[in-house]
Amino acid sequence: MMSDVPDAVQRSHKRRHSSQPTRPDASPEPAERGKKYLLVTALLGVGIFVGVCNAACFFIAPNPDGCVYEGNTHASGTSWRTDECYDCTCNDNGSIRCCQVGGRPGNYNTEKCIALFNEETCQYTVVRKNNHKKTCAHDMVG
Repeated sequence: MMSDVPDAVQRSHKRRHSSQPTRPDASPEPAERGKKYLLVTALLGVGIFVGVCNAACFFIAPNPDGCVYEGNTHASGTSWRTDECYDCTCNDNGSIRCCQVGGRPGNYNTEKCIALFNEETCQYTVVRKNNHKKTCAHDMVG
């Protein structure tokens, strides 16, 4: 009988002679590890996506006087478009978040085509240098 044996030794003896295998490293089961790796990968992917999407955004730190942009004070929760084609929002804490309205053209033939910016619509069009009525194939970035 093991009654004279210290408890720690008894527990060790039971683990070694148990019908279930023990895992000395106590690492999670493969399925649990897979879920953790999937979660980490998903969070990393979201972080990259948000970083890319916010590449054309900027923030202005909270101001105790409210949301002040280019000398104008904006009420909390309001949004406006700047002359530089940024959509801005005034947050409750007096900070401002501004993001570029449209992306920029990319991946087009720069020898034959040119990107033109329309300040009224805040959009680019990519056209032939020698004929502005013909558009060029391109991607949008940002």
